[in-house]
Amino acid sequence: ILLSFCFSKTNYLTNIQIETPDRAGILMEVLSILSDMNITCKSVNTLVNKKNILFLQIGIEIKDTGDLTKLYKKIKQLPDIINISRLSN
Repeated sequence: ILLSFCFSKTNYLTNIQIETPDRAGILMEVLSILSDMNITCKSVNTLVNKKNILFLQIGIEIKDTGDLTKLYKKIKQLPDIINISRLSN
């Protein structure tokens, strides 16, 4: 008996927010991590408040929550990351 299974290659769109002191190069560093992990970036929005804290919101395509966990760990290794969270879609 020959059985075949079809596995879906569906990616899921989600939004994350990174909070960090604003500094030159931080956006490039985050996008480099996404690229290294083969995660597609769909949107980027930035805002810097009066305390010079950058709120970086990024729409990404992930395969599963395991990818998201790995991404969080890599981003948290960057200097001065205050917080990283998943935004509701």
